Amino acid sequence: MPHHFRGRVLSRMRRRVNVLQWDGAQTTLRFEWMNWKQDAMKMNLSSRWLCRLTFLVSGAIAGLGACALPSTPESPKVVDQIPGPDGGWDYASFDPAGHRVFLSRTHGVMAIDVATKAVSQFAEGNHVHASFVLPNNRVLIANGDSNTVTLANGATGAIEATIPVGGEPDAAVYDTATDRAFVINAESGDVSVIDTTQGKEDAR
Repeated sequence: MPHHFRGRVLSRMRRRVNVLQWDGAQTTLRFEWMNWKQDAMKMNLSSRWLCRLTFLVSGAIAGLGACALPSTPESPKVVDQIPGPDGGWDYASFDPAGHRVFLSRTHGVMAIDVATKAVSQFAEGNHVHASFVLPNNRVLIANGDSNTVTLANGATGAIEATIPVGGEPDAAVYDTATDRAFVINAESGDVSVIDTTQGKEDAR
């Protein structure tokens, strides 16, 4: 049988695969066998070629079974609960220098001291989405309802800069190479580029 013809048969056979499932011990293939057999008969294939094709598929599946699967990681477990005030929340971030978790809330940014588990209101905000500490020890806060990004003093939480941006600023990331933050504006569908040192929007 010519090689190109054999490849076409294999391609047809692959389209007939109905179920491929993995149960940890073996892989099972179920074919729409009657349709595949009818196609093979139309191409005048002998039973010897049918057996050879079946062997090729079986060998490939056996090879999958021989591959080692990665071990399943341990599921996360709740080790403690820290109560906080009512209200909505969004992104969380960690301040490694201050050993604090910042949690974006409807009313601003909440801080959790990871050593003492003390909860405090860190900075004011207006339906805050992203909030995280910057290398200059300022905290970037994306205010979804006021369409602004504010920069807060990392020690006191006092707002040091208010920057108008696009509609409903949401997620944000910081680029160390350019000292710029990129804020995704969900409503206006654009991205604000923030100079975190000068406290202004560079581009949108």
